[in-house]
Order: sequence, then structure tokens, then C-alpha cells
Amino acid sequence: MSKIPVALFVYNRLSHTKATISALAENDLRDVILYIFSDGPKGRDHNSVAALRAYLDTITGFEDIVIINSDTNKGLARSIIEGVNYIFESYETIIVLEDDLVVSKHFITYMRKSLYKYRDNQRVMSISGYSYPLFDSSENRVGDTYFLRLTTSWGWGTWRSSWARFDKNPDRLINSFTRQDIREFNLNNSENYWNQVLNNKRGTLNTWAIFWYATIFENHGLTLFPKMSLVNNIGFDGSGTNCGVSNRFDANLRQSEIDYLEDNVVENVFVRKELEHYLRATRPKFISRLLSYFLRYFK
Repeated sequence: MSKIPVALFVYNRLSHTKATISALAENDLRDVILYIFSDGPKGRDHNSVAALRAYLDTITGFEDIVIINSDTNKGLARSIIEGVNYIFESYETIIVLEDDLVVSKHFITYMRKSLYKYRDNQRVMSISGYSYPLFDSSENRVGDTYFLRLTTSWGWGTWRSSWARFDKNPDRLINSFTRQDIREFNLNNSENYWNQVLNNKRGTLNTWAIFWYATIFENHGLTLFPKMSLVNNIGFDGSGTNCGVSNRFDANLRQSEIDYLEDNVVENVFVRKELEHYLRATRPKFISRLLSYFLRYFK
């Protein structure tokens, strides 16, 4: 593998972006080109976007940095889709981060090794740096890594051939998914992912990640996950566009390098059941969901 593009998408959260950059800079950055996509301001955000862009111009510690500033406000979904497409005009692989993700110092090494190992396996469609907080390091029924027919948008990588199948088309999904498909998509109804598809259709939501998951799901693809997370999302503080306030997905970062990348390219049924149980057990109560909605609305 030659040059490795890392695409970082930012908007106006200066303190979050600084934390993301600081953590990323602790990684092995050989052959890494950092592309920063800065979305344009909307409403009253001109000053905060300007302050963030001023900070971007001071970043050091990377071999090469390319900053792409948008004159208009695209929104996160369009920014990411267009940004990933832009990278794939020149590269075969990509690593994607957003401005509220703090990574382990072993994140890039794990992504680099994984993208190389599974590059010719068409069933492996994505590499995730994040892992749900299901286990501690003493759990011996799960190796360092595992596969799920699922993905996350919190520190991930993929190949041009996999992304080529991406399709943001809620109408097609709604017309083609059976009840059983929807149940499976919802991890045996432990989480209502399908509602995100419906809300994109209604126009009350405009996201991209649910369609990346749907792409992997439809193609019977798999994502590699680490047992102990290499990414923590610090954006569940009410500051994000689509995130409320929650500690449901907080993760303790793995502090050592991952030694083993799974050879058995099948979904780990044990982990799948553990995840379904975790999602059911931690599902927010109605009052929490309502509070989270109002925090985002008034923001």
C-alpha cells in the first residue's frame, strides 16, 4: 500500500476538532495524507467556522495536509459523500474521521494493516475502528477482532470497489425490503435503524451512514471490528447535528496494538447476540429521547 488518505470532516466545533487532531497526531503517520474537508457556514456560524479554519492553518506534525474549504454549507451527509467520492478519484482506499472522534495511537496501524489484508476479499466491505462497549480485555471468547454484518461511521475505512456500491436511495430500500429484512436490519429489533431510512424518505432527516450500512447489508458484506475500541465518540454532548446527549456508546480506548486480524471471514454470531442484548438493555427511555430532541432543536 502506498499513500494512505485520511479524510477528516469538520464544521465549527473547534475544541472537538483540536481533540481529534491531537489524538490522530500520536499515530504512526508514515505515508498518510490528511485531507480536511471544512463545510461552509450557515446562519450564525460564520465566526465559529472562521475560527476553526484559522486553527486548521496552524496544524503541524503530518507529512502532508490538504485543506478543502467549501464556500457553501453542504451539510454532513453531502460533505461526506462528495468528499469520499473525491478521494476515490485518486486512491484505492480511504480512512474517514469526523470532528468528534478521538482515536487510539494504534488506530492508523490497525486500519493500514486491515485495509491491506482484506483488499482482495469482496465480502469484507468496511473496517471499523470503533467497537461497541460489549467486553473488557479479559473476555476470552472473542479474539482481537471480529466481523459483523453491520458498520459504524465512527472511524472507518473502505476500498473504492466497496464504496462503488453505495446507494443513498430510501425509496428503493422501502420498496425492496421485506419484513424479515427489516427485522434483520434492526438486529432482531434491538435497535430501530429502519426508522432512519423512513425519516430520510420523509425529509425530516438527511444522513448518509444508514445507507452505507444498508449497502453492506444488501450485499451480505461484513465489517471488521476490534474487540476493544480504537475510537471514542466525544460528540454526544449535544453539540452535533444528529447526536443528542448520551454515554451509551462511550468506549475506553485500547492502549496496545492489535495483534490478530480475524481469518474466518464470517459474522461472529456470539458477538451479534451480545450486541443485540446490549442495545436492548441500554435503549434510551422516552423522556431521555425527548430531552435529547429538544437540546438539538433549540441548538
